[in-house]
Amino acid sequence: MKSDTRFIGPGVLVAAASLGVGAIVGAWMHYGNVSAPAWAPPVIVGALAATAAVLGWSWAKPAIVSMVALRDAVRASRSGLQEPESVLLDAGLSPEAAAWNTLVTQAAAAIRSDLERRDRTDVGETGGSSRPSKAKQTGRGDPGVVESLWMGVLVVGSSGKVELANPSAGVLLGKGGAEVVGQALESLITEDGVASAVMELAVEGGRRRWSETVSRDRAGVRSSLRISARGMGDGPNGRRALVLLEDVTRQVVADEARTKFVEHATHELRTPLTNVRLYVEELIDLESDGGSADASERGRAINVISQEVTRLERIVSDMLSASEIESGAMSLTMAELNAEHLIEELKQEFAVQAEGKGLTLAFELPPKFPLVRGDRDKLKLALHNLVGNAIKYTPSGGSVRIRVNSDGTMLTVAVSDTGVGISPEDAERIFDRFYRAKNEATSEIVGTGLGLTLAREVVRLHGGDVTVESQLGRGSTFTMTIPTRMQQEERAAA
Repeated sequence: MKSDTRFIGPGVLVAAASLGVGAIVGAWMHYGNVSAPAWAPPVIVGALAATAAVLGWSWAKPAIVSMVALRDAVRASRSGLQEPESVLLDAGLSPEAAAWNTLVTQAAAAIRSDLERRDRTDVGETGGSSRPSKAKQTGRGDPGVVESLWMGVLVVGSSGKVELANPSAGVLLGKGGAEVVGQALESLITEDGVASAVMELAVEGGRRRWSETVSRDRAGVRSSLRISARGMGDGPNGRRALVLLEDVTRQVVADEARTKFVEHATHELRTPLTNVRLYVEELIDLESDGGSADASERGRAINVISQEVTRLERIVSDMLSASEIESGAMSLTMAELNAEHLIEELKQEFAVQAEGKGLTLAFELPPKFPLVRGDRDKLKLALHNLVGNAIKYTPSGGSVRIRVNSDGTMLTVAVSDTGVGISPEDAERIFDRFYRAKNEATSEIVGTGLGLTLAREVVRLHGGDVTVESQLGRGSTFTMTIPTRMQQEERAAA
């Protein structure tokens, strides 16, 4: 099997660009007699490497998504190809997806041809008697199969009227299944061009396929409906078309959120990179003055660069973790740890940030912390995201409070803030991947929409959960609970 070379070019381009920038900076410093501290080259190389990693991941992501979709389709096809549409992929996903669709279509056609040949053979052997055909023995003629499908099924005649509809079709169209039969398709699906396209397929009677995703608004609720159709040939009442209806609202919302995520991620990456570049230039200027500059100025610049590089590392880490969750590949490196150390690190990391924003950061800790068995880095990521969000969405003058409690079996960390709060509608979805609350007060605050998703997924992998209580305009409390080592041992013994 040949390797996929579509992403080698971009990868080489990113690597070459990183090396080129590094070479240019090095030549400039060498031939321009520009002195720089020893830490400057590693910082520049680190920033370039982080950028290269993020761009490389962005270019490789479509191939990963395609492979995951192919894997799921192959698994789904194990039960047979009686309904090939259920395992077909979006042909625009990748060349492999289009090749898979061709393979499935050809295999399904061969299976149908073989079954029809066996049916004719059965009838010939019995002299036209009522011996059940192979198709009926396998249940292909059972109407209950269509009735139990989760997607809507319609059979539309060349006149444009619905001849058959299953219950799912009625639900998706906002009617009962019996009410749909006999109605004109254009009265059920009013979007432009849909009814005429289906009628064309019915009149043609061939195997040509057509598909379109339409947006609908019912009682103020926005949804997306994928409509797929193809001709069925002649029936008792003439030529017909088969129409499949599928609710793809979640997929459409996820695609929109993913697009916004790319925009936010680009902004998030650009900001720290710009700051690193500016403060590196400032340090070079300070060094070119013969070292006469105040040491505090150099220290301040170095501190900012360190913070921004850490911020870059965290953004890249979030992106990679999101990719692991999406592919189901996230794993934990379990070890015994003391949660007190994690809380102390939070104090050190966020004290300066909270002070700089004019916030009160308070910790209420128990006299003794229980031992926890878990992945230190992943749990630190979850806690960091919860506290970081509280500080990010709390305006100046507010407060953030972290309360830690334990009853011996569960460790509870509650992060409360006096920030903008979350509406009940948004509270149900803020843990969805790429989702950001629709609040004008937070529209200017950049973010990837991954922090809470990662926090909950990590904690659930440890056997715990993350919940939220919030009042719009008054603040929120995110509560993380994970089992202690004692509780984990009791579960293992049971």
